[in-house]
Order: sequence, then C-alpha cells, then structure tokens
Amino acid sequence: MPTIADIYSAIDSAKRKGADFIRNPGASLEQMLGSANDRARNLNELTYQATEEGMSYGPKTQQLAKQMAEAYNPIGMTVWHGSPYKFTKFDASKIGTGEGNQAYGHGIYVAENPKVAEGYKETLKGKQFSRIVQNGRNDYDVVTPDGQVLAKNVYLGQATKAKNAFDANVGSVYKVDLPDEHIEKMLDYDKTWLQQPENIRNAIDIKPLLKYYGAEDIPTSQVMYHAQQSMTPAKFAEFLSSKGIPGVKYLDEGSRMQKQGTRNFVVFPGNEHLLQIQDINSQPIN
Repeated sequence: MPTIADIYSAIDSAKRKGADFIRNPGASLEQMLGSANDRARNLNELTYQATEEGMSYGPKTQQLAKQMAEAYNPIGMTVWHGSPYKFTKFDASKIGTGEGNQAYGHGIYVAENPKVAEGYKETLKGKQFSRIVQNGRNDYDVVTPDGQVLAKNVYLGQATKAKNAFDANVGSVYKVDLPDEHIEKMLDYDKTWLQQPENIRNAIDIKPLLKYYGAEDIPTSQVMYHAQQSMTPAKFAEFLSSKGIPGVKYLDEGSRMQKQGTRNFVVFPGNEHLLQIQDINSQPIN
C-alpha cells in the first residue's frame, strides 16, 4: 500500500509532467510514447510467457499480474539531491567528493524527502571548496575544484575574501526523476534477507551466516557486511550492479524509528543515467 509520501510524490511528479508538456509538448509526447511502447512490449512478452504456464500461476504469471496492477502509475518518483557543486547530469567519478560517508553503499545518494537534500546542502556548505594558490611573493589565485579561477594575481587579503565568498555561497538542491521500475530492483536495507527479491537473494551466498542467524531473520545489513569483507565498497557496488541490482534503498533518519515513511536511495556507478535532473534550486533545466 502506498504511503502518504508516495502519494504526494506521485502528485508532484504528475504536476511536473504536466508543466513539461505545456513547455515542450513535442518532446513530452515522444517521451511518453517511448515509455508506453516499452511497457507494451514487456507486457506482451509477459502475457505470452504467462499463457505458457497455464493455470499454475508461476513466476511469469505473478510478474504479469504485478505489472498490470501497477500499469496505472507509469510516472517515476521525484527525489532530491543536495550538493555543493553545480552540474546538469550526475557523474559517477565524483562519488565521495561530497559528504564522503557512503554508509549505505558506494554510489550517488538521493532522497525522497526534499528536506534531507536541503540538510546535506547546508552541511556541505561548511566545507572548503576553493583553494588559494601562491604565484609569487604577493600574487595569489583562487581556484575552484573544477579549475575555475575566481581571482587571479591578487593580494592575499583579496584572495581570502574571494575564497570565503565562494565557499559561503556554494550549494544547490537538485530535483531528480528516478523511474519506479528501477526502485523495485534495489536492495531494501530495511528488510530481512528473505524479504528481498529473488534476484537479489541469489546474488550473494549466505551459507556462512546461517550458523549465526535463522534462515528467516538475517538482517540485510549483516549480509552486506559479510559480502564486503572480500571486496571494497566500490567493487561490491560493481558486483551488485552486474547482477541487475541498480542500488540500495533505505529509510531516512526521520523515518527509521517508525520503520516507515520516506527513503533515501543509493544509485550504483554505471546507473547514474537513471537519474534525470529536472531543475536546480527550483530553476528548470532548459
């Protein structure tokens, strides 16, 4: 059953889709038709496979029933990302240059709750994002991480003012579209291992953990910890991605105590194309 947050997110996405259609009806129709064609193709294939199963109600029949039940909502979820940097698309090579904690996996973090993204933006603004480079005895440059020169050949006092002004004003909140179909494929951190989809459970051998936990109550956090003993977080993300798992979803701090509410999402490298930026600081991308 959808949560209140899911309903608000769907409404918000619908409003955005409507606004996009008004601004650019041709491109919006093309995108809608492409999505509809993909879903129709998949639905036809599942229908054929389901008929092969007859009345056994096998996995293909179950998948078909699930997709038909969800066909009324082809819209992706609106999520948010807070960053000290300005960009128009996500770049996996920049992972770790923000907060750098990466506690729930190696990837790009986005939030269902915009306040979470706003909080990250404000926290990251406290970091130093420009540097002062001495060229001569009294000549200094101020340079941003991406190579932009804010001040060149100035006195130290002027360079310091330029640096402080830049560092105090960095920070943006990105409104992002994340397709529902990929959210469904993510590893759910808040469920036990046997509650994960079959493709996820088949990806990792949990036999070594069975002597410590019952088959039905292994926390997913422990499975992830066990799996990462033999590989780095980046390699683990690459491994899961190769199994068709695009990322991790987990309840945010404000929802964890109630065990329900809004979630954060980690999108593994190689899947950043799934994140489509809609606007930056409430300004649409043209």
